[in-house]
Amino acid sequence: MPPTSVEFSIARISKWLSMSLADKTWHAYIASWNEWMKFKTSFPKEHYQRDSDVLLSFVLEQVEAQYSLSAITKKLAGISFFLKVQGEADITKSFLVKQILRGVGRITRSVDIRRPITLSLLKDLVSVLPQICYSRFETMLFTLLFSVSFFGALRVSESVSQSKRSPGGIGSEDIHLVEGKLKIILKKSKTDKVGRGTTIWLGNSTEQSICPVLAFRHYQQVRPCLPGPFFIHSDGSFLTRFQFVKILKGAVSKLDIPPDHYNTHSFHIGAATQASLMGLGEEFIKRLGRWNSSRYQLYVRPTLV
Repeated sequence: MPPTSVEFSIARISKWLSMSLADKTWHAYIASWNEWMKFKTSFPKEHYQRDSDVLLSFVLEQVEAQYSLSAITKKLAGISFFLKVQGEADITKSFLVKQILRGVGRITRSVDIRRPITLSLLKDLVSVLPQICYSRFETMLFTLLFSVSFFGALRVSESVSQSKRSPGGIGSEDIHLVEGKLKIILKKSKTDKVGRGTTIWLGNSTEQSICPVLAFRHYQQVRPCLPGPFFIHSDGSFLTRFQFVKILKGAVSKLDIPPDHYNTHSFHIGAATQASLMGLGEEFIKRLGRWNSSRYQLYVRPTLV
């Protein structure tokens, strides 16, 4: 039997719904919804009167199975999403559910140990790169990557490729000098799901060792003239997230600092923290890190400097 127009509509709606979220989030939401529906259908109907009662049992089962607060919250986010899609009441926001999650949070609260990379630490990290990198080319590559990651408050997914086989990050056509300033176009990022694009402008720094404009000029002179990701090695292979982390932790260790407290997101955290230390306001910090909510406050960590 050929599909009906309604089925066509559902397929089209599903397509655009999936485009509204990151692939990873979309698949996680589907998995959460399927888990919820399986739980709900297996629940004896004579034991409950409302779906909210079933959801409460679902949450309690997750808690008793010792799932983390983060894992439970993500599952509820998926359930909430599809309830709203169907025009149903969002039972995940009930008072009881909120209080149970608050209790779980108080008992199992985990501390985010990621520390910020500040301006002074950035200078120190760049200074030891010649001792970490195996060539002058690599030193120039990571000097530029470190400086634009800090001054542009870049997330690792916005800057480099995920793997050697998966091109990503800033493209060679997305970064260039315009009247002495570095223009970077982020075609898509974590806070820009629909791909509208964001333009970042970086100027000169009085500290030449970490100046993004100067670092760009140096790297551009030796970079192979190849299309695709901008951050590449001398043989044209993509610079990957794994390699970024490895060099960063190597530089941190070289400074006799425990490397476990630092990763690529420390640049993003550091940009927000440095802006706060300099007395810059909420709106500036939100624009800097491309946050649309007060979530930026989680990344301002002056006590960890």
